[in-house]
Amino acid sequence: MQLYLDNASTTSVDEDVKKLFLSLLDQYYASTSSLHQQGVQALHLETEAKNQIAQLLKVSPNEIYFNSGATEGNNYAIKGVAFQYQNRGKTIITTKIEHPSVLESVKQLERDFHFKAVYLDVDENGVISLQDLQKHLNQDVILVSIMYVNHEVGSIMPIHEIHEMLKKYPKIIFHSDVTQAIGKCDIDFSDLDLATMSAHKIHGMKGCGFLYKRDRVQLYPIINGHPAQNTMRAGTSNWLSNVTIALALKKAYQHLKEDAILIRETQQRLIALLNEIPQVQVNMNAQFSIPHIINFSLVNYNPEVIIRALSQKGIYVSSKSACSVAQKDQVSSTLYAMHKDIQICISSIRISLERPLSEEEIQYFIQSLKEIIAIIRK
Repeated sequence: MQLYLDNASTTSVDEDVKKLFLSLLDQYYASTSSLHQQGVQALHLETEAKNQIAQLLKVSPNEIYFNSGATEGNNYAIKGVAFQYQNRGKTIITTKIEHPSVLESVKQLERDFHFKAVYLDVDENGVISLQDLQKHLNQDVILVSIMYVNHEVGSIMPIHEIHEMLKKYPKIIFHSDVTQAIGKCDIDFSDLDLATMSAHKIHGMKGCGFLYKRDRVQLYPIINGHPAQNTMRAGTSNWLSNVTIALALKKAYQHLKEDAILIRETQQRLIALLNEIPQVQVNMNAQFSIPHIINFSLVNYNPEVIIRALSQKGIYVSSKSACSVAQKDQVSSTLYAMHKDIQICISSIRISLERPLSEEEIQYFIQSLKEIIAIIRK
């Protein structure tokens, strides 16, 4: 049996998305900036995709900017706001549990460009305190960047409440990395000034995504070159992949609520069975998270050993986020911020779902985990 349970890292490419991409690849190769017929057709197809995405998100098409994904989008959103509005103030507010592309962007602005950053704490459920945010808001703040859903424990941030709070500070730009939320829970983009995502998290192609930018927001140009996309992002468009984002997003939105209910049942079943294993500690509260993520620790067990052993049985899970693992950082910054014991923080394992599991699949995972624990203990 094969069980891919690492969908928060990346997902398989949807078959219809794959077919669309290959059909486009067979027919077109011109650039969207070319004036000849092939270029005009390429631009038309990309524009149509943008219109479809905007319709799904209930935003204007000219507020969608295609890019290579959330890492680029987060860099552009944060640095673009910082450089554009630094005459207003120099303070950026974010959280301690953001994706590395957010945290490292903010740290670079602190280190190299003398901005001030506030890193908000989270509670034991991985959620920020609105009161804590409120006490840091002032006239020097130009940007609040808070993820919609955390990538390690699935905690959902109070985005609408933050939006309401920021109404008193109209000069503050509100950005959210919605990568782990889009296609999994309802997002009201009218609550946000900037939002970023990656298509490969919703069964789209890797290396593409988009930045949502409200019309009123100006971003300092970060990528310079031949003007494209209203001069904000230079370079030849990866339009073949961009066109497929619309289809991937449409399919992700089709049965969003129904899928979430069924996946929640799988999450609850897995958590109940994990809690029966003495060596396991579940690290998240399902009440405060999306149904797609389960995070647990095996204290005094090396998570890499567990992950590789599960892989030998055809079960694929992860430890923390794929980006954090690449940094060889042993401690989960999210669990550490949630005030978990250090042994919990260094032994976490993440299951991330994209569909409900059958009882047979659930039992196969649990039994495999028990067998591995018994072997390692010996």
